[in-house]
Amino acid sequence: MSVSGFSPFRPVLAALVLAASLCPSWSATAQDLDGNASGGRAVVNNGDTYDIVDGRKTESWSGSAIVRNGHVDVDGGMSNQVFGGWALGARSITQYNSVAVHGGSVPHNVYGGYSFADQSARSNSNTVIQNDGATSHVIGGGADSNRAGSTSDSNIVLLRGGTSGLVMGGYASGFTGAESLYNLVSITGGDIESVVGGDAATTHGTANASFNAVLINGGSVKGNVIGGLVHMQSTGQSLVARYNAVTIVNGTISGDIYGSAEADSQGTTTPRPAAGSGNTLNLLGWQGTLRRVAAFQDLNLALPNGMTSGDTLLTLGTGQTADDLQGSTVRVLGALGGQGMRIGDRYTLVRGTGTGELSLRDGGVVHDAPKGFALLFDGSMQRNGNAIDLTITGLRANPQLKAFNQYRVAQMAALDRGARLVEGTALEQARKAAAGQDAWMPFAAIHGSTERYGNDGWADGTGLELAAGLARSFTGEAGDLLLGAFFEYGQTSIGTRDEFSVGDVYGTGSARYAGGGLLARFDLTSGLLSGLYAQAGLRLGQINGDWQTQDIASVLQQTADFDTTTAYYGLFASLGYQWQATERLRLDSRASFFWNHQDGQDISIMGEDFRFDPMDSCLLRVGTRLSYELFQGFSPYAGVAWEHEFDGTARTGLSNHGVDAPSVSMRGDSAVFMAGLQWDPRNSSLHVDLGLEGSAGVRQSIGGQARLVWEF
Repeated sequence: MSVSGFSPFRPVLAALVLAASLCPSWSATAQDLDGNASGGRAVVNNGDTYDIVDGRKTESWSGSAIVRNGHVDVDGGMSNQVFGGWALGARSITQYNSVAVHGGSVPHNVYGGYSFADQSARSNSNTVIQNDGATSHVIGGGADSNRAGSTSDSNIVLLRGGTSGLVMGGYASGFTGAESLYNLVSITGGDIESVVGGDAATTHGTANASFNAVLINGGSVKGNVIGGLVHMQSTGQSLVARYNAVTIVNGTISGDIYGSAEADSQGTTTPRPAAGSGNTLNLLGWQGTLRRVAAFQDLNLALPNGMTSGDTLLTLGTGQTADDLQGSTVRVLGALGGQGMRIGDRYTLVRGTGTGELSLRDGGVVHDAPKGFALLFDGSMQRNGNAIDLTITGLRANPQLKAFNQYRVAQMAALDRGARLVEGTALEQARKAAAGQDAWMPFAAIHGSTERYGNDGWADGTGLELAAGLARSFTGEAGDLLLGAFFEYGQTSIGTRDEFSVGDVYGTGSARYAGGGLLARFDLTSGLLSGLYAQAGLRLGQINGDWQTQDIASVLQQTADFDTTTAYYGLFASLGYQWQATERLRLDSRASFFWNHQDGQDISIMGEDFRFDPMDSCLLRVGTRLSYELFQGFSPYAGVAWEHEFDGTARTGLSNHGVDAPSVSMRGDSAVFMAGLQWDPRNSSLHVDLGLEGSAGVRQSIGGQARLVWEF
């Protein structure tokens, strides 16, 4: 059979192109349009009529002709042939040229780049994009050589709409050899006659069409789809067509699909053997009937979302022969996500003539195959007459989803740092600001740190927390009462890491919170319990965040990312005692309890619905701080504390599947160490407070705080 719309006689096509370039009178109805005078760009508009349009061209029959960076826009009108760039010479190269067809008509050829040479010819890294309009032949890069070899490589054709005849990523025609390698055709729309990823033809030596790819994710192809096509034009000629890939996600294909094929001098196209070819057919969620499938060593299959038990994925049509898949292997890549799957579901993967020749990857055992990205399933492939079936034997959440909860731990850790800032430094600054004042006085505190939480895997946060407000002190017979209101803000950069048998996950993100609250402190100043104090506070606000990773992906290679917006609120309460051991030595011991709550949220990630459950942190902190006044107003200090987190568990549920992602907990113990100095002279306007704090255990951190105040 012949490829629809395609003649195997490449020299004939080359002769037509050459004749058009050398004979301006090739068409008596229109002139040529050359973009050389316009900086390498040509535009065809509505109402225009041209024979040949090129972005750049050059001719050098005594030397090398090299053309780069030519571009043509076809917005309407009619052009017989269009070239992004073309070169004619003893040796010729076209590269980095492009054509964009947005409308109009091109009844002959569209080339991203075209090279014609007496000696070597190469056309590489050229591009054609068709969004609309009507074309006949679309070729990413073409290379023809009269007396030597030719190469067409790394060219791209993107078909998004309109109509076209033959679509080809690259073709090479040479006297002593031809290579068409690493070319790509991507189709997301439009009506096409036939598709070839890479084409190679030669009368002597080797014709090699390997490592080419065709991706179909929409549109309609009436004829055949071939990954690599080679031509047998003389006896003793060598043909190579290996490692080509055809991937189908969506769209309609009415013809045959070959991983590689050869065409004889009569134009008859025959698929090459499947065994040892290295060619792959990838069906990623596509379901239906294909007339004939041949010359693929591997059939990689992913079930569509919503495929029900008992359905058939691929049905082989009436053109199939018994040996088309001899030496082929079936592999289950996974399934698209969203809708549910159950243990015991049974699907038919392939049905039709020649199915019995298929081998089963790993003896038919399927393990840890992704369902979307949220689930993993196990299964077993079995031969069943002229069909191969898949039975689901196991189903569970993807352990990599634990990384979502790792991020949420980092979010909660940011809120905890804000709470400790308010309960500690901010409240202390409020006391100092309001002491001896009969008015509401401003205060502020700022803290910066880098922190890691990690029981299993880890979540890093590096950021800044700020609290500022007004406070006033009231003096009574029993003691002093401090009241205050504050605004708080924090932001942090987040990094997460988890190790899994199915692949490690590294993620990055951020969190920002803003809110406010109230604080109070009461100090006993008389009686036997003088020095005892109690303090409490209320916080509420909103926390926003985002997180992304390249390590969690769907079968279609979408990657995970999400944004969050939730409310938070919390309380803290402390009981402490200040002991003035000597005139200069002071000991401050305190036990504090923090409760912070973050609301849950429903969220969609890559088409999967999740529920981030509400999260609570319950932290007990007991510590003491020793300060010594070396001289008036100058006091270095040091302290230690023990922290225990009772909860801090992040949980995520998969709404459509009834399973949960692995949770992550902040639960555990940490030791805290602090040191710093304060400079608060009575008769000076300058006040300084510098401090460092570190922790070890479930919370590992290093941070610092600074206060510099000049009173007027």
